[in-house]
Amino acid sequence: MHCATFVRKFSTSGHSSAAYEFSGSAGAKMFSMFNISFNENNAETTGITDIANEPTLAITTAYNTIIATANKDTELKIYNAAGQNITRTVVKSGETRTYSVPTGLYIINGKKITVK
Repeated sequence: MHCATFVRKFSTSGHSSAAYEFSGSAGAKMFSMFNISFNENNAETTGITDIANEPTLAITTAYNTIIATANKDTELKIYNAAGQNITRTVVKSGETRTYSVPTGLYIINGKKITVK
């Protein structure tokens, strides 16, 4: 059983830190301590960007074909598994584009897609 024990909380230069220690390991070697730091002077969240509530591009595949349908003007970038650019274009709102490609793995706007 693993349990975290609160060891201490301290503050230096406007930063709060908490230290925890793990104990009760069932034979596995674990690290003995880690730190969590908080900056109380900055109330703004960092490292998180806005997430689109609605996808702007739908990608489907069928029989050696990639089908891209957009509900908003959206850039489309397709690369094959070797990193070769298949297309880089903008699919207009309401438009559907079809690309005939060999069976394989493709990277479409940063996502891996398999075409059979």
